[in-house]
Amino acid sequence: MARSRSEARGDDKEEKTINLRGNEKNLPTIRKIFRHVDDFIDMANNGEVVWNNSELMSRMVSVERSIDTLTDSWQQALELAINGWPEGAQLITKTLQKRPMSQIDTPKSQGYDVAGFLPDVGRFLSGEPLCMLSDVNSAPKGKVVVNYSVSILVSADDNMQIISNFGAALISRIQFLEENGYRVALNWISMSNPYYVFQSQVDSGLLGPKVLIVFPLKSIDEPIKINRLAFWLMHPAAQRRIQFAIKERMNIEMWYQNKYGSPEIRIEEIKKECAENEIIIVINSECQSVEDAMKEILNQEKAQWKASEKRPLSR
Repeated sequence: MARSRSEARGDDKEEKTINLRGNEKNLPTIRKIFRHVDDFIDMANNGEVVWNNSELMSRMVSVERSIDTLTDSWQQALELAINGWPEGAQLITKTLQKRPMSQIDTPKSQGYDVAGFLPDVGRFLSGEPLCMLSDVNSAPKGKVVVNYSVSILVSADDNMQIISNFGAALISRIQFLEENGYRVALNWISMSNPYYVFQSQVDSGLLGPKVLIVFPLKSIDEPIKINRLAFWLMHPAAQRRIQFAIKERMNIEMWYQNKYGSPEIRIEEIKKECAENEIIIVINSECQSVEDAMKEILNQEKAQWKASEKRPLSR
């Protein structure tokens, strides 16, 4: 079976490498879409486990698991998912006070005002007082919606501080946008590739399915709830306990057992499963600070605006 970077840690001694031919395709993506975060939590906690031959890492208790998830038990992770993460919220508050570059690239467009950099002769001659072209915020309050879909999946090899950096930067960005007239909606998204590949699959040209898990974390009408966002966007247990628990309740054990898949970090692949107007944000494991993460978020936004040939953050 082929080995790729996994979401979980495990013993790889008995694995062997299978060379892919390069023209294989995945079976159709298996999707689990939730209408509310509470539905996501309910399935993770109360849904029927369908994996039969695997150790359930969502519930595992060990020193290593405590380090990987920053939780000592499933119950502790569950309480954080329900009530939020106060310690993470404190980190967010400090980040918001510093505003590391979140104010950069608020989109501007040309509009008319009583003062500006260039007169509109026609408006001036007609007696229109708003006759000067000026740079104005292109997002009047309450009218323009920004749709984010965010993946915090990282490899087991990555430092968990990377998740915290990205979460802090993203929440800072959202806060800034809403203060400047945008309405932000946020989806939590997990997309994984199958970890295990079998020779029979290579021979047939069909690999295991990708798995997509989505739930809305913030609607456009909701205020920013720092405690809740801090857990889902910054805490490793959101991925390594709660998300793992969902997979343990899906019929994907053959391809995802023990390893839980490898994170899909290619924006173009995730975008195939999302609405056209969604901005996909994925973690770059090379970002070692909140400031680096903010730069990466802004770069990912810009690339998607350019690809769609639309005004940034437009309706």
